[in-house]
Amino acid sequence: MKNCIKFLFFFIYCLFTASCLAYASPVKLSVSYGGIHKNELVALLHIQSPKGINVYWKKPGFGGVAPEFSFEGSENIEKIKLVYGMPIVKKNDSLVNYVFNPHDMIAIKFIPENPALPVTLKGSMSYGYCDTLCKAGKFNFDEHFRVNQPANLAIAEKFFANVPLKANQKDDASLSDFTHKYSNKNLLVSFTLKNIKEIDTKKFIYSFDNDFEVTEPIIRQVGSKEFQVSLELFNMYKAPKFFELIIENISGKNIYFRENLNVKGK
Repeated sequence: MKNCIKFLFFFIYCLFTASCLAYASPVKLSVSYGGIHKNELVALLHIQSPKGINVYWKKPGFGGVAPEFSFEGSENIEKIKLVYGMPIVKKNDSLVNYVFNPHDMIAIKFIPENPALPVTLKGSMSYGYCDTLCKAGKFNFDEHFRVNQPANLAIAEKFFANVPLKANQKDDASLSDFTHKYSNKNLLVSFTLKNIKEIDTKKFIYSFDNDFEVTEPIIRQVGSKEFQVSLELFNMYKAPKFFELIIENISGKNIYFRENLNVKGK
């Protein structure tokens, strides 16, 4: 609902702004076939943004607008799933935004109802982008695929290698001793990270279901591969349902932790 309100604001702004009316979105989007990944067909939605243009990621951060998809008109598709890679972190004091890389992708994974027949992937993607001003863009697509047609396999494999994986508690870094307290639109969080040789908070990506501002984490090393982390997230417009932490390049992988939150309030 909040995304719809933001997009409505962007479109109303464009209606009354001459520069919006005069120029199309500078962001270039296209779709290609990525083959089969884990028994699902993959369409790659390519996002190319010029220098100085930021396109908001799936969890855009404070004031951002996440992409919204419609697949109306698609045919011979049973199930659709969106997969995102790693974003770029943009910080302005306590304000945090997450945006796509200048040359990035979203993987649209789907299962055909009848693999012997062609698939029609039709719909649109609405997105927010910013340079000096923030505006709304829309990309329409109408693609037709067959399971055995030529595919961009190498590009797809490179993309999926960068997708954050849920931490394997046996082999990878682990998160434990998670505590949280939500009060007056502020969320206090503390936890322990284990099996990590060193920690770089610049590689921390926080993911929530609403806007937030964040303080710099307080880190205390309590063992050779163990760190205690505490931080405060504030100015949340509603009580968050989950806390997700993505850490870039831990033992050569991007991993994430997710904790459901049982908080009350507005």
